[in-house]
Amino acid sequence: MAVRENVRLGYRLDWANNRMIVNHKFAQRAEAIGSQEYKLILQVQNDFPQIEICEESGRKITSSRRSKGLTYDYMRHVLSMLPNGKELLDEFNNKVLVVPDSRHRYQFAKEWFISEVPDYKSPFDTLERIRTADLANNAPVFEAKKSAGKFPTKLS
Repeated sequence: MAVRENVRLGYRLDWANNRMIVNHKFAQRAEAIGSQEYKLILQVQNDFPQIEICEESGRKITSSRRSKGLTYDYMRHVLSMLPNGKELLDEFNNKVLVVPDSRHRYQFAKEWFISEVPDYKSPFDTLERIRTADLANNAPVFEAKKSAGKFPTKLS
């Protein structure tokens, strides 16, 4: 029971490895001389001089965050950049976003988008697909030309 309370208070004692593990907030409060946390650390160090005080990093993210930032606007933007973007945008707006159950609309749209554009996170692959599609359609390709080594001083 005391171990549970210690964890809730921001520290735990690891007797197997001879360490006192504190979280970030506990460590910040312990920096103030005279605080309860400061006194507790001093007491533990006096009682167990060989114990090591370790600060634990923050909460660990255990789930995948692949779709972070994947908004409806971002989906529309990526779809509009694809060679068949007009058809995909029409399907996205008319079929995907018209799901009757509004609680699952985003999940359905996200799954559909990832199935249609699996490499949406790698912009170079997507841009290469757009470039090759433009070449196939004989669209002009704009390439940056290297100057002779000097920047122009005047605009002409």
